Formats: sequence, C-alpha cells, structure tokens
Amino acid sequence: MLVIRVNDTNTNTNDDIIIAYNRILTLNKSSTTSTSLAWLSLAPLLFLLIASILSFIVPRFTTKISAKSTSFTYWQQVLLDPFITEDDILSTPAINLTDTGTHDDEDNQAPPRPLIVQPHPPLSLKLLPATQSVAWASVLLKNWLHLPPSSPLLALLIEPNIYVPFSIFLTWLTITTTELVAPSHLPPYKHLITIILLLSISLITLAQSLHSHLESRIPELGWKSLLAAWSRAPDVAVCVFLVVRIVQMPLMAQIRFQTKSLDNEGRPPSPEDTNTLVGSLTYSWMQPIMTLASQRPLNFFDVWALSLNNRSEVLSKKFKSLTEKSLRNRMLHASARDIAIDFTLKLVAVTFSYLRPYFIQRLLESLTLASSSDKTSISPSNPTPSWSPRSQAYIYACFAFLSMTGRTLAEQQHFHHARRIGMRLRSEITVAVFEKVLRRKDMGGRTGAGSTASGAGKEEGKAGETDSQASAGKVVTLVSDDTDRVLRMGCDAHLIYGTPLELILSLFFLYNLMGWSAFVGFSILAITVPINFNLGKRAIEISRRRSSARDARQGALQELLGAIRTVKFFGWTDAWIAKTEARRSEELRWMIQEWINSLYMTLLWSFINAVVPISAFWCYTRLQQQELTVAVAFTALSLFTMVRGPLNQIPEWGIRILQTNVSIQRMESFLQEDDVAIHASPDYRFKYGATLGFENVTAHWSQPLESRQEPFTLQNLDFMFPEGLSIVTGKTGSGKTSLLLTLLGELEVQGTVHLPRAVSYAAQHPWLESSSVRDNILFGHHFIRERYTAVLEACALLPDLAVLASGDMTFVGERGISLSGGQKARIALARALYAPTKYILLDDVFSAVDSHTARHLTQTLQGPLLRGRTCVLVTHHVKLVAPLASFQIHLEHGRVISQQFSTASRITNESDPSTPMHETEDDDETDTPVGAEAEGWETGGVKGSIYFTYLRASTWSFWSIFLLLLVCRPAFSFLEQYWLRIWGEAPDNNATNYYLGIYAGITFSSMLLIMASTAVLYVASYHASRKIFTNLVQTVIHAPIRWFDVTPVGRIIGRFTHDVSTLDNGIAGNFSNLATHLLFMSTALVVTMVILPATLAPIILFASIYLTLFTRYLSVNRDINRIGATSSSPLFSAFHQAVSGISTIRAFGKEQEFRASLCRILDDNLALWYCSCTLDVWLSIRTQLLSSFCLLLTAVFAVYSRVSPGLAGIAITSSQAIIQSLDWLCNAYRHLVVGLNSLERITEYLVLPQEPAEGIIPPAIWPSSSGSCMVSVEDLEIRYSQDLPAVLHGVSFQVKPGERIAIAGRTGSGKSTLAQSLLRFVEPSRGTIRIDGLDITKISIEELRRRITFLPQDAILFSGSVRDNLDPLSEHTDDECLDALFRVHLITPHNTATRVPTASIDSLDTSQGSLKASHGPRIIGLDTVVAPGGHNFSSGQRQLVALARALLRDSRIIIFDESTAQIDHELDSLIQNTIRTEFPDATLFTIAHRLRTIIDYNRVMVLQNGKIVEFDNPGRLLSSDDSLFHEMCRQSGEYGDLVAQVKQ
Repeated sequence: MLVIRVNDTNTNTNDDIIIAYNRILTLNKSSTTSTSLAWLSLAPLLFLLIASILSFIVPRFTTKISAKSTSFTYWQQVLLDPFITEDDILSTPAINLTDTGTHDDEDNQAPPRPLIVQPHPPLSLKLLPATQSVAWASVLLKNWLHLPPSSPLLALLIEPNIYVPFSIFLTWLTITTTELVAPSHLPPYKHLITIILLLSISLITLAQSLHSHLESRIPELGWKSLLAAWSRAPDVAVCVFLVVRIVQMPLMAQIRFQTKSLDNEGRPPSPEDTNTLVGSLTYSWMQPIMTLASQRPLNFFDVWALSLNNRSEVLSKKFKSLTEKSLRNRMLHASARDIAIDFTLKLVAVTFSYLRPYFIQRLLESLTLASSSDKTSISPSNPTPSWSPRSQAYIYACFAFLSMTGRTLAEQQHFHHARRIGMRLRSEITVAVFEKVLRRKDMGGRTGAGSTASGAGKEEGKAGETDSQASAGKVVTLVSDDTDRVLRMGCDAHLIYGTPLELILSLFFLYNLMGWSAFVGFSILAITVPINFNLGKRAIEISRRRSSARDARQGALQELLGAIRTVKFFGWTDAWIAKTEARRSEELRWMIQEWINSLYMTLLWSFINAVVPISAFWCYTRLQQQELTVAVAFTALSLFTMVRGPLNQIPEWGIRILQTNVSIQRMESFLQEDDVAIHASPDYRFKYGATLGFENVTAHWSQPLESRQEPFTLQNLDFMFPEGLSIVTGKTGSGKTSLLLTLLGELEVQGTVHLPRAVSYAAQHPWLESSSVRDNILFGHHFIRERYTAVLEACALLPDLAVLASGDMTFVGERGISLSGGQKARIALARALYAPTKYILLDDVFSAVDSHTARHLTQTLQGPLLRGRTCVLVTHHVKLVAPLASFQIHLEHGRVISQQFSTASRITNESDPSTPMHETEDDDETDTPVGAEAEGWETGGVKGSIYFTYLRASTWSFWSIFLLLLVCRPAFSFLEQYWLRIWGEAPDNNATNYYLGIYAGITFSSMLLIMASTAVLYVASYHASRKIFTNLVQTVIHAPIRWFDVTPVGRIIGRFTHDVSTLDNGIAGNFSNLATHLLFMSTALVVTMVILPATLAPIILFASIYLTLFTRYLSVNRDINRIGATSSSPLFSAFHQAVSGISTIRAFGKEQEFRASLCRILDDNLALWYCSCTLDVWLSIRTQLLSSFCLLLTAVFAVYSRVSPGLAGIAITSSQAIIQSLDWLCNAYRHLVVGLNSLERITEYLVLPQEPAEGIIPPAIWPSSSGSCMVSVEDLEIRYSQDLPAVLHGVSFQVKPGERIAIAGRTGSGKSTLAQSLLRFVEPSRGTIRIDGLDITKISIEELRRRITFLPQDAILFSGSVRDNLDPLSEHTDDECLDALFRVHLITPHNTATRVPTASIDSLDTSQGSLKASHGPRIIGLDTVVAPGGHNFSSGQRQLVALARALLRDSRIIIFDESTAQIDHELDSLIQNTIRTEFPDATLFTIAHRLRTIIDYNRVMVLQNGKIVEFDNPGRLLSSDDSLFHEMCRQSGEYGDLVAQVKQ
C-alpha cells in the first residue's frame, strides 16, 4: 500500500507532501502506476491496428487462394460464411410470392423485391471519439512541453508520460477517422473491443489512483489530491457511454417486404429480426411476451413466429442445395459455422468457470495472511503503494464476481446458440423426410420377412390409400424420436469439444493446487470411466428393449384405436385391454431394469463422490506432508465436483453418439428408398406429361429382397386412353387397381408410361383430409360457387349436406370417420370432378353407394362436368356404365384379355377444363370447419387435485419414507463442509487419520442416504405409472363411439405416447428434485445467517427478486408448454395424412402445397419450442447474475467481518448454494409443472363419458330362435347428441326368428344408425329395443355385442396371423377355422386339416368364382401373416376373412353392412349362397346397395329421413309402381334381372 510517512526530524514536511502529490499527478497523467500497466495501455492501439490490417488483407488473401484451391473455398464457405444469408431469405419462393395458385401468363409478374433497410449510424460514434482525440492530444502536448529539451523524440519510446497518451490519442483518432469515412450502420465490433480495452485500462488506473489517495492520508493535499485521483473518470464515462451506444445498435439490417411475406398466420414477427447486441446478451427482447403473460393467459397467436433465418422454408432450401453425399456430412456442413461460434463461446465460458474457484482460493489465502500488517511505508525511492492481504481479498472477490459474470454471459449465449443448432437440424431433416415421403414409392403393402405367406401388399386394398401402419409408424418415428435425438445432439454437441477442454483446465488448476496428489483423485475418476461406460452400454441395451416393448404396446394401442368400431362390434374390448396391459407389463418390466441399472450408476457416482476427495486429501497430507488449509480443501472439493461432470459425460456422450448415429442411419436409409417411377415425378410430368396411357409396359409390385414369392405383374399394356369415358373391368384380383397405380408410378415399370402434369384421382377407399367437406372438395383450388354447386349436384351431395349440422363446413374427421362410406366416396368423386384437370381416374366409385345414387352418378359421367375430359373408371358395374364407355379394357390375371372402342359418342367441350376459371371467390371460403373441437389447454396454475392424483396413485406411505430420508441429506452435506473447516483450521496436523476417518464416515453416510431415497422414489413412480395407465386405457376404450367420431386418433395417441412417457420418466423425479432443493436452500440460508448475519438482508432481497422473475417466467412458460403440447399433433397428423394419401396427393400434383403446409406447421411447433428454450435462458442469465452479486456481497462481508477463513469458505459456499438451490428449486418446479401438464391431459381423459358398464348377463342360449319374436323395436328415436337433431324418428317393427331382413334406402336415410342401435352404439333417446324378450339397455353391453355379429362395410384385420383374426379369443379349433375359410371360398379344400398354408390362390378354379389376388398373399393359411389393418390383403380378401369370422361365431343375429360391396358379382353370388346355406336359423339384417343380393329376402325395410316408409316382401314392393323400392330397382340398371329373380 502507498503510505506517505512524514518524518519531522529528518525530512522537511513540505518536501514529503510535494513528493507524494507529484507521484499522484504523475500516476494519473501517465495513465499508469507501473511499467507493465504503461505497456498495457498500448493494447487498444495494437488491437485496432492489427484488426484493421487483417480486415484489409484477409479478404484479398482468401480470394487469391480460393482461385487456386477448391478445398480452401469449400472450408471457407463452411466455416466463415453464414449458412443462411440475406439472399437465401430473399430468394425463398414462399417469401416473395403472394399466392401459390395458378395464374395466367399476363398476370404472373415477378413480385417486387423486398427492401433491405440499413439503420442510421449514431452520431455519437463520430463526436465522442473526436472529443477524446482532442483531449488526449492536449494531454500529450502538455506533457511534451514539460520534457527536457534534450530528447523529445526518445521520450516516445521510454517516457510513459509521452507514449501512453500518444497511443491513446492515436486510438481515438483512428476510430474517429474510420467512422467519418465509413459510418457504422451495424455494431462495429473491433471498435467495441477497442473501447472496452480503453475502459479496462481507465478503470485500473482510476482504482489505483483512488487507492493511492486513500492510503496516503495527507490532509494538506485536500481537494487537489482528490481531483487528481479522479482525473480518469471522464475517460471512463465516455467509454461507458460509447459501449452502451454500440450495444444498442441493431445486429442486422431490417428486411421489409412489399408483398406478403412468409405466412405468420396472424402471429407477431420475431423480435430477433430487429434485435440489438444488448438485447442479444440480456434477452430483453423477451419482455413484451412477459408483460402480456402477466396480464392474461397466452394463446397460440401471442407467440411470435420464428426469425426469418430460422424458417423451415429457408433452411430446407439451403440444406437441399448441399452437395455432400451422406446425410451426416450435410448436417455437419449446415452446422459447421454455428458449431465454430459455439466452440468459441464454450471456450470462454469454461475458462471463466474455472477462474472462479481459483480466485476464491486466492481470497481464502489472503484472509489467512490478513493477520500481518496492512501498512507499508513510502519514500521517494519506493513511491508505489502496496496492497494488504485484506485489500487483496477484496480484489479477488471482485475478480471472482467478474469471472462468474463473464461465464454467465458466455455460457448462456453458448446454450442459446447450441439450441439453435439443434432446432435448425430438426427443421432441415423433418422437411427432408417429408419431401421423401412425397416422392417415395408407396410401400404400404409389404409385410416384411418371415411371414408364412409374405405377400407384398394388396391390390384393391392398395387402392384405398391406406399405407400400412408399420410404414406410417416408421415415418412418424423418424420425425419424432429420431429427429428429437438429432435435436438433442445438436443442442449438446458442445460436449465433444467442451469436455476435453474442461478436463485440461481442471487438471491444470488441481495440479497447481495440490501437486501430484490431484492426479490420485483424478485417476480414480478416470478408472471409473470404463465401469460407467459398461453401465452405459447396459443402459443402451435395456433402453432398446424398453423401446421395443413400448413400440409393441403403442402398436397395439394404435391398432386398437384405429379399429375401435370393429373391436366394439364384436365385444372384444376386454380382450384387447388385456392384450394392451400385457404389453404394458413388459414395458414396465424393462423400465424396472432400467431403474436398477440407474441405481448402480448412482451408487458408482456416490462412491466416487466420497472416495476421490478422501484419497486426494490422504496423499496430500500423508505422502506429500502438506498442511491441508481451508483454501486448499474447499477449492479442491469445488474442482473435483466440477471435473466429475465432464468425466461422467464421456461414457454418456459416447452412448448418445452411437444412438444418434443409429437414428441418422435410419433416416439416411429412408431417404435412399426407391422413389416413384420417373414418369410420375413432378419435373418429368411438367415437361412431358400431355397424354395418358402405356407403350409396351410391364409392371410389377416391389418385393422385399427376402421374399421368394413372385410379385403380381401386369403384362403387355400398350394403349392410350382416348377422350371420353374408358372403363377397366375384370374379376376381383385381376389387376384393375394396379393398372391405375401403374399410371401413378407406384409399381416397377418397364416401358413408357404417359402421365399428365395433374390428374384427378378417386381411390376405392377414399382418402380425405381432416378438414371440412368443402376443403376436401376444393383441395386447394379456388372456390367458384357455380362450379362448386354443379359438382355437389352431380355427386348427389346436396341432400347429405342438408342433413349435416354444418352443411359443407362440417368437419369430416380423420379418415372421414364421421361420414358414411357412400358419403366419403362421393366427396372423393366431387374432389376429382371439381379439380380443373383434363384427366380423371376413378376406382370403383359405385361400390359404396346405393343403386339410386349409382344411377345418378352414371348420369354425371355423361354430363357437362366431364365434357372434353378423359375419364378412366375401374368398376364391377359393367352393365350400368358400359353403354357410356368409348373405350373398354378387360383384365384377367394381370393380362389384357380384350380392349375395344365402342360407338359411344364423345362429348366435346368448348374450353379445356384444365384451364383455370377466373371467378370471384366467395366469402364463405374462409369459414371454419365445424364438427370437431380444436385441442384446448388449461389456463392458470396447476390445480391441487392434479398433485394429489399423482401422490395417491404412487401411495402416500412411500412419499413419507422418502421425505424422512431426504431431510437428512442436506444436514450431512453441510456437516461435511463444517468438518473440513475444523480440519483446515486445526493447529495439530498430526491427527490426519482422525479427521480423515470422520470425514469418510460423513461422506459414506451421505452415499447411503442417496441410494435409499432413490430406491424409494423408483418404487413410488412404478406404482403411479402402472395405476394411471391402467385407468387411462380403461376409460378411453370404454368411451362411447361418438367420442371417437369427433376426436382425432392422433390426439388420443398423444396421451399414450408423450404424456405417458412423461408420467413414466419425469414426474416423480421432479417431485424429488423440488423437495431436495427446497431443503438444501433452507439449510444453506440458515448456515449463512449464522456465520454472516449481515448477509441476511441482501440474500432475502436477491431471493425476492428471483422469485419475482420466476413468477413472471412461470406464467409464460406454463402457457407456452401447454400450447406446445398441442402443436405436435398437427405435425404428426400431417405426416400420417401424407403417408396414407400419398397417391392422391401425387396424382393431383399437390406435393408443393402439402410441403408448404408442413413447413408452416413445423415452424409453429418449433417457434413454441424455441420460445420455451429462450425463456429458460432468460431466467438462467438473471439467476446467475443474481448469484454473482450474492457471491460478491458474501465475500465482501466475510472479508469485512474478519471471520476465520474456514467460516468464510462455508459462508461463500452456502451463499452460492442459496441462489443455486433456489434456481434448481424453481427449475424443478418448472419441470414438475410441465410434467403435470401431461398429467392434466391424461386426467382429462380419465373422466370421459363411459358406455354403460353394468347390466344383466343373459342365459347362454340367448338369443334363442324358439320364440315368436326375435327383435322388437317400439317408437325408437336416436340422436347422436342431445344438442343434435334426431336421426331416427319413431321407428317401430318386429322381426321373427330366422327372418332375413334387408334394409334399403338412400345415403343418409339412417340405415347404419338403425343397425348399430341394435348393438347400443347409441343409446335410445326414446323407445325400446327388445331382443328375444329382453330390453337391450338392461343387458351387459359386452355380452350383447358378443351374442350379435356385425360385419361392417370396411372389414378390418389385425396384425398377427389369420388364425388370430378368425378366433382372437381362442374359442375354436384349427379344423373349425380352416373349415370357415373354405366355406367363404377363401381357400381350396386341399389339406384343410393342417396349420400350414393350405392353398395357393393360383390353383383355384376361377370359373367357380374363387378369389385370385393381384397384390395379396399368394398362399393363405392359418399361419399367414396379417399386416396391421390387414393391408397386405385385398379389400375382397378382408371381407371374406370377416365373413369367416362370422361363421365361427355362429350368432343368432347377424348384421351385414354392405359387407360384400368390394368383390365382383360372380364371387358375390357364391358368398350370398354361403350366407343362405350357412345361416339357416339366424336372423339376418343386411344393408345392401346391390339389390339382387337381397331380392330373395323375407322382407325389405325402406328408410327415408330416419323413418320406415316401406316394410314388406320384396315381390309385393316390386309389383307396386308407387313403391320407393320399385323406383330403386328401376334405377339400378338390373330391373329385368330383379323381376326374374322374384318370379323364381
């Protein structure tokens, strides 16, 4: 310290005063107190000069090298150039184009280019540096004039009073000149760094001046000394002002669009696009949403859109342009520059992180030395003041504060940047996968290897646009699990380079602290790495098996939910619930194994935590014979704790790299799958697509490599479809649908296929979007009211829309589940007719409609909507449409048996229908679909009942034991620190074994407490997971069928995937973390208060500030996570819809529209995720800054209060623990709230309305055929909801045992509702239904459905074998099952007593009407593998298996709902004969559109508008000219045959 001692006896007092005063003046004039500080003053000038030179030389140097070296150019682009530039944003079509619709050439003008607006350069960047230049020039001139005249030039090199102000003058002059010549619109970073250096030097000089002034204590100097000490304050003020001004400058130029930009769907633009440097550092740009959330709950449109350079349209376009072959290399290229920036930030953060314990160590050492004298003398020969140990402790406290603050700023920037890397990768890969889905060959029919009869797919089923769930599930897994894994890898990629860096720094500081003893502790850490790695490998294997079990469970659930009607039809809900529970039990078994392995890892971690410091301290004190001081003990513990993290991350990171590599390989394998045939690609169709037909084409279905079956093949296709109507006919399985799909590119093709740019396509099983009826018909085209109305009339949809509650704005539901089969078929037909395409492909559109509607649709085929268009129709209704056809093709076994032109006239059109009609769009186009509610979310805090739901499910007793163990953990933790303080301050260092033994006992006791509490926590979590999942399955499966009609399956699946996963993995741990950190924080607060009572007030202040921040944060984060939980379902639904309807999408040429829609959905999902991540950073940076200030104040109070070093170490550690535990506590609460949000969503489904669970069990022989009345219905009224109109009105009838009743009527008349009411799918709102004398509302609903067999129009098969589908409850023998297959003509009578494949379909006699599939299994037996949904079977095969299932059940009442509509007439005749002979005593109800299948029934019931208008013998009804049934027969096209059958 500088102390001026006045010696009255030897020296004149005034001389001493003058000496001291001159020293102070010299100090401030020269801006230095030592030579090192003087030379440090040259740093700003040197940095500025070097930066300026490099900025001038490097671009020219790189340009020359780039011209000679392509590899250098590549790496320059990868590492130095931004991945997304302004040109990339401006060139993205979705930004520049106002509309993606079709326009005339004269209207298709290039949109105006967006404007790039540069911000104005601040004037202060010119004025203040100029002022500083003048001020320092005057200082330089003054000092120069006071130099001796002998050597003025030499003074520039040796005299600090000259070269210091000269260098600072040049620095300010350079900044001034640069800003005048090239004003800075964006932050000038080199000037910012230069000014920060100048500010640092000024602060150091000012601090030294003030210290000199305070320590001199010469009152005679008065205000002059004080003024001299503060002489550098103006420099500090100017530098601070300039730094503040620069960090407030925008980081990028603003892009202003003159047209519609990327569609934000009404959401605010991202504040990041106009962010400043200070906003980037402090995340103050989050303030608007924080303020809004404090005023009201947030909604979806309150969250801003992604920044322009993070939009999926922009990223995917750039990612697609990369030339690397492998996906991994493309990902690295896309992220290389971001990773380089992240590496720099990580380097800075880690360096600052390890400086903090170093400065705390120096602080504790200074306190140990503080007992020595704080004063030193000063003399003319020794003018430099010195710093006492206690003063140095203050300095080290400040340095610790600065290092912690620097680490906070760098680390949070690093975290935010890393998350952006992960988000960008997920966006790029998700769009890449979707683009592949749009061009990939549809592989839905494959069953995979190992099937007994491994048919590659289906023919008629293929037409149904229903890709197998295995394929759809794979795609959904790619975009959920695999992309999430890549996202997490991108977010945590810093561990690759951060871990080695941390290890190097920790070893350096540990060796510097303890010498070679540090390597003993470190070696123990290193030795455990292989053990940890093996445990990690075991965890991987367990995780893989658990994932397989989870996939199996989820597959069963998806299959169950997708076929819930069939399961309920047959009364199999309990059996399927048991099947799901069995797979859930297997999943839980592996979850227990995972927890056991986790306990082993916890044991290893706890053991290391105890052994490492013990061994290091023993070597340090016993072998090195060093004294264990408080500084060494606390610093070593801190460093060992810090190094343990990166060492533990090494095996974990290696495992995660392997996992991510598997995911990348899966995605790359998917991206390398076969695309559709070249003729079906958009580019090829755009260039060459002008006609429709084949030239010498042979086509076959793709087969798995391991399949030994010959694929179905279409041969010798050589014809072009003429204008007009062309029909394709043939038996079931002849290849009709395969011919259409060959046109669409789904088969392997040899030859030339001609496919126009866009064709309309209506599949046999229609694919509909989850949208309104109108949106499905428009399919992205403009709404033209006249054309739209004409299409509705042509497709007979107007009566249906009149019945629907919301007309054409009715939400059709997923897969059109809320519509009848006929309605779905006609909406698909309407979509095909409305599209302005010249070519139309129709696949058996008559199969699902009644005869009257079929006749009406036939008239449509010759109406004005088809004039001038080419229409190809696949049909079994040959007699109905043959007179209209101008070209006819007949297929058998994949061969064209005949092709002929007919004399049907071709109707021409004045205009090309493919030319868009420019009409005014109707305002109704923007109406919102009605019928399915959007998924909602809770608002406000989590209700207390949700907490108690989980705690009750996991049992209170386990939580009581857990809390008891938990209370002891913080007590032992602080007892460990207290014992280290006793040891470090002990005067007798010979009792090392004593202190070490007690310390070991404390640490091992802590280890046992951790193990016990973790084990109890796992047990509680297991009980909760098992109980809540069981309740969830029970309530969902027993919900009324109406609930499934209005609830998308994707929404239900979300509860069983993400929410159940959160339930299994997160909630119990979050409860534990919450309680743990609460106890640790409370203990730390008490300890700090006892040691330093003065810190109580600031700590409480800091805690209050933090709680205020956290409350604001939580209100936003809670809403964001609730909204975000609903944003994943649309993303998965978009993929599921694209996969299931890909043939339709490609046929219409709508790939780009669906891609754009996916990008919008993905951006919405990632915007919420990004906002949530940024919220975390917003809170963390403020928390850690508070922790830094808490550290500073505690250290200052500890130094000022003169406590012992040991207590100071405990106080500092405890103060850090308070804010840190408070941060962890709030994080635990946040994660708990997020987890409880999932539990909220689950609990919402635990209170669903339920089907009646109680009822009587009827006798075993019920229903019996011995009574006089089998079914009696009286005054029946049915309505689907109390607020909806009735569907059936006052229906009354009676049916005798053994009667065969046909139910006829037009679409929407109530036929299916009446049939399903017999199974209590909808409870009667009035009236009764009695079966064999019993009121069905009094009977157990499961028993009722088991006794009645219902065969729906769309037969559903389940994954497994044919045996499993015939008899899922194993109630019949193999012989009975084989006999049933034979009786429905699905197999031949050969070897019917065996379980092996019983017959080759090729061997069947097709003249007998037997089935031959074009794309189904070639061999069918009991062990034949059935794909999920039965999609490797044709539609006809599935219906026959369902019929065989009915034969086995042998019910007394059987309901057929058009169950043979999708097979040819010849085979249908055989099936009808089987029904007549096999069910002689059963009462049959048949809903049939083919009137000749029911013309011989006992009675026909005709429904109209929900009422029975006719109920009599078919002959009598047919003979009455006024009968509706008579009119239906006349319009069927088979009137003569029907009359003949009646007469027979």
